[in-house]
Amino acid sequence: MSNLTQLFNEIHLLIEKHEQIRKEKGDNYNLFQVINMTSDETRIHSAMIADLLNPEGLHQMGDIFLKLFINKLKQQLKLDKDFEFSHPNVEREKYIGAISENKDAGGRIDIYISDKSHHIAIENKIYATDQEKQLLRYHNHLESVSEVNKLLLYLSLYGEVNDIEKTTGNNRIKEGEDFFTISYSEFILNWLEECRSKAIDKPLIREGITHYRNLIKILTHQM
Repeated sequence: MSNLTQLFNEIHLLIEKHEQIRKEKGDNYNLFQVINMTSDETRIHSAMIADLLNPEGLHQMGDIFLKLFINKLKQQLKLDKDFEFSHPNVEREKYIGAISENKDAGGRIDIYISDKSHHIAIENKIYATDQEKQLLRYHNHLESVSEVNKLLLYLSLYGEVNDIEKTTGNNRIKEGEDFFTISYSEFILNWLEECRSKAIDKPLIREGITHYRNLIKILTHQM
């Protein structure tokens, strides 16, 4: 028991030392926490991600962040389709019609990237629960768009679907075939690191990405 107590005491001292270093470096300061907006999917997370993906975004760095995002998708999902966007349009809360009575169509897609040849729909989940047939509706919308490469993504903190039977209409669409999952804890964090490295000589953009990256670390318990 004495050895176990000693181990706990050593761990406690290490945690205290680490926390002191974080305080001295200012690593505990996060703008999103200051304004008490840490888990708002639409106003914070979809807005931040969509602006970075948008070549016309406020960052004014063109399509560099979008290309990094697509490259990571190719690496992780081993896509057999080419997604090289030309003059892409990036939308938040894309309206695809009123939700039908049978819940098979309609709704709003959190982030939608498209051009004449490619369409990517992203369902963004932090803590919200899945709606009935939500992913199925978005899948059906993509299927209605002919002659384009299409991809449906489900983004969550750890790459897990909250209620897969509910959102897919009792498994009418399949993960890994009709839609793919990506995570904040790994995919988005790694992408943000790459984005940050590209903005290293642009302090405001770099620090904005840094604050958002740290928020993701907080939400996924990686601080």
